[in-house]
Amino acid sequence: EIYQSLGDEIRISNCLNYIGGVYYTQGEYDHALDYFLSALGYREIVGDKSKIAAIMNNVAMIYKNMGNYEKSLEYYMQAMNNYNDIGNKKLYAATQNHIGNLYKVQNKLNNALSWFKKAYDIRRNINDKQGIAQTALDIGTIYKAKRNNAAALAFINKSIEIAKDLNDFQLLRDVYLALYEINKKMGRTSSALRFYENYTAWKDSVFNMNTLEKITQVQMQNEAERMRMKIAYENDQKQKEIEQLKSNREEQEKYYNLKVKAEQDARNFIIAVAVGLLLVIILLINRFVIKSRANKKLRKANDELSELNTRLNKSEKELKLLNVTKDKFFSIIAHDLRNPFTALVSLSEVLSNKVDTMTSERRKEVIDQITYAATNTYRLLGNLLEWSRSQQEGIKFVPEIIPLKPLTEEIVSLQLNLAQQKELNIAIEIEPNSDVETDRHMISFVIRNLLGNAIKFTPKGGNISISTQIGKSEVIYKVTDTGVGISRSNIEKLFDLNSHYT
Repeated sequence: EIYQSLGDEIRISNCLNYIGGVYYTQGEYDHALDYFLSALGYREIVGDKSKIAAIMNNVAMIYKNMGNYEKSLEYYMQAMNNYNDIGNKKLYAATQNHIGNLYKVQNKLNNALSWFKKAYDIRRNINDKQGIAQTALDIGTIYKAKRNNAAALAFINKSIEIAKDLNDFQLLRDVYLALYEINKKMGRTSSALRFYENYTAWKDSVFNMNTLEKITQVQMQNEAERMRMKIAYENDQKQKEIEQLKSNREEQEKYYNLKVKAEQDARNFIIAVAVGLLLVIILLINRFVIKSRANKKLRKANDELSELNTRLNKSEKELKLLNVTKDKFFSIIAHDLRNPFTALVSLSEVLSNKVDTMTSERRKEVIDQITYAATNTYRLLGNLLEWSRSQQEGIKFVPEIIPLKPLTEEIVSLQLNLAQQKELNIAIEIEPNSDVETDRHMISFVIRNLLGNAIKFTPKGGNISISTQIGKSEVIYKVTDTGVGISRSNIEKLFDLNSHYT
């Protein structure tokens, strides 16, 4: 009313906008809309495009919360055009992000994604880190809704990197919640639990921040009380001056003016205190509502966590079985690498111990054998590493047509040096067309282990035979030797994953 009597359109607009904000925090959208539109009218008289765009964003936000999406989009577009006219790229991108959220609440995911990407590109160009982090999270949630988990995780991970640098508590809380929901949908129980714990921790940090705000409010009240006492003291001093001026008419006039001034100061102080108390009450009510909602979400999250724990206990036995299976394959890999390296060490020792007494021809022969063994071992190691990388999500069976003869010859060449040291004769008697459909890595493991054990347990000068027998729908692969063989009791335990027999 004071600013209206003074005709100050700018401050009238500011006051109306503040009052609209108060009604918005209370959820009284009709009253908030009335005040925002009134503020917009006064601001349009002044002609400040930046302030006009800001109030238009407030109006659009109210229409969105009221479910009038068409009107909301209309005001967002006007605000965006105003920011474009004045060249404010930061707020221009922020409004584009608002439009993306508008489409998101309508479940128009493609439209939302398009606007978020526009905002993301601008925010990256101007290096708006806070904006980049928020929009990356928004894009990630859209991809999550579209069930494109890989794209969702890529953008959310970008958001969390920046949020950590900025130490943005609320953004980190929202990012960890999104990561928890994605990993939960993907069945990654342990990762989901870890991200939920991070979400809970940051949520508590946000709560502590709110507590700090309350402390600040108390400090403001204390400051207001200090100001009140100061004004009271000044009024007391003025009162003494008034009493001294009562002796004559001029002094009486001074007394009157000072009295009026003191009354005005007292009235202004009462108004300021009333407004301050009103704001404190509004903040307390708002915090109570937020806390109630948070407690409801926490109870729901606890129920979900309980369900996750149940599922985690259920899958424990399955995980143990998977670990035993993987341990078995790791022991096979170690076994596969041991024999080639044994050959390399043996040849190297021969070369080292007898280098002075060897003829040049024998020395070259041994070096060639070392080179051949090292090359084959390198190739074997490369194959094992390639297979290991492909198994990171679990042991997979990838069938293909495998000719057994060239595969057997390759494996024999890797262990030929060990056989020659024991003067063993290896005969390959594989029938033509002995092709099988199987996993190359797995069948290679089996053949290498059979041949390695045959070499290991066949006495010096013995014989090893590798042959096939083709049936109607299968190929029988045989590795026979003149060694000690395996006892019947150990044969029965060969396929027990918890036991190890050679």
